[in-house]
Amino acid sequence: MDKSKMEILLRNRIEKLKNEMIMTASISGMDSSETLHCSQELDKLIILYMKHFAYKKSA
Repeated sequence: MDKSKMEILLRNRIEKLKNEMIMTASISGMDSSETLHCSQELDKLIILYMKHFAYKKSA
């Protein structure tokens, strides 16, 4: 799989998990274990994305 396809898949997964976290928080609360689990998983995906696909702007 090429890098651009992988980036798209990761961005889609991040968006899906973000929406899942918002829905979970609205149902079970911001500090529920389900919401916190979604948040932690989302953090991992965002860090992965930033590590591999975020481009640094030169000053």
